Amino acid sequence: MQTVPNEEACPISLDQLASVMRMADGEPLAAISGLPKRQRVELALFCNRRVHLHHLALGIARTCDPADLRFVGGAAGEALHRASLEGSRPKDEGRSKISLARGSRPAA
Repeated sequence: MQTVPNEEACPISLDQLASVMRMADGEPLAAISGLPKRQRVELALFCNRRVHLHHLALGIARTCDPADLRFVGGAAGEALHRASLEGSRPKDEGRSKISLARGSRPAA
């Protein structure tokens, strides 16, 4: 198996993750309900760090104990828990937004 340097390991097998991603809304939660609670927390945090998986992170986080999310994920776990209650992705507090430079228009 080839690994990518500095790439975080997924807490479940990639085959399991692929099957969870392919399932319709609501079904992924049934697929992960049998995982130990620590593994579910780690999976929620793993998915949260990937934009294309944030919808899964929110659903998985709803199945996790808030104290476990805080213990394992720290501030990120706390933010994920809050976002899961609100149904949105945690905001990157303190980060400046990227904007495109505006060109100056020549005087008419």
